[in-house]
Amino acid sequence: MPHKGINYLIEAIDPDIRLDVYGKPYDERYRRDLEILAEGKDVHFHHNASDEEIAHAYATSLVAVLPSVHEDMYGTKVAEPELLGLVLLEAMACGAAVIGSNVTSIPEIVEDGVNGYLVPPNDTNALRTEVRRLCSSPRHAEELGRNGYALVRRQFTWAATAQRCLEAYRSSD
Repeated sequence: MPHKGINYLIEAIDPDIRLDVYGKPYDERYRRDLEILAEGKDVHFHHNASDEEIAHAYATSLVAVLPSVHEDMYGTKVAEPELLGLVLLEAMACGAAVIGSNVTSIPEIVEDGVNGYLVPPNDTNALRTEVRRLCSSPRHAEELGRNGYALVRRQFTWAATAQRCLEAYRSSD
């Protein structure tokens, strides 16, 4: 969907960097526009991947990117482009470093420079800078991935989530 900002990521990727894009195309015009942007680049679209294939992609990726935007490439405004940023949590749960736009809830799960990087929305140059940084320093990307994995284990397991809910219920008395 256009508010995911994948067009900015494709524009940011250097031709020698492989980019795998996962997700069903819900907007045919956007899908076609992404394919045009990807011409001449090492971009691969996976529209019907299974959960297992997606988990494998996260686990074997250097970085996962969610460049969501408040205003898409067509000028459509979206107040809340991400309610949680589940893509980033899934990637962290698989040990991948992450890059996310500094929108809505994403800064609540991505600590800039600790488990990933935050970039301004609609900013191709900032995306390019962070992707290049991680590609040029795989050890740093692995460190961010370990930190993200630890965050997910600490705060986002079912047990941790249930515990926070119970504490919230108790505090409302």
